[in-house]
Amino acid sequence: MYLSPGKGLKEWVIVEAKGEGHRVLLRLEGLENRQQAEALAGFSVYLSEKHLQTLPEGEYYWYQLIGCRVYNDQNRFLGVLKGILTTAAHDIWAVQDGEKEVLLPAVEDFILSVDEVLKEIRVRSVEGLTENNDH
Repeated sequence: MYLSPGKGLKEWVIVEAKGEGHRVLLRLEGLENRQQAEALAGFSVYLSEKHLQTLPEGEYYWYQLIGCRVYNDQNRFLGVLKGILTTAAHDIWAVQDGEKEVLLPAVEDFILSVDEVLKEIRVRSVEGLTENNDH
């Protein structure tokens, strides 16, 4: 894995990893104590795509979704997926078109399709959620 404080990347070897709720605890080669580990707080984490496991059909890594153009089922352009917010219930997609932003629930009943090749996402129209964002 790679860590970055904002500029440059430093490669690290993961010695041990374990899941704890919505977090992953890592032990990195070369870090001997908690203070050394805490010095890396806030760094961005990067992995090489070749080290990612293949996800089941219909599941995506965030990097595969962010940047996709989002359309509703009437082919209305809603914007570009700019970010993903995690909540206890489900993820929320932040879709932006210029100055306008709409937050969409990332749930199976709402997401119609994801086309990784075209970088397009189709969502179900929900009155009041996506149609009236021009005001």
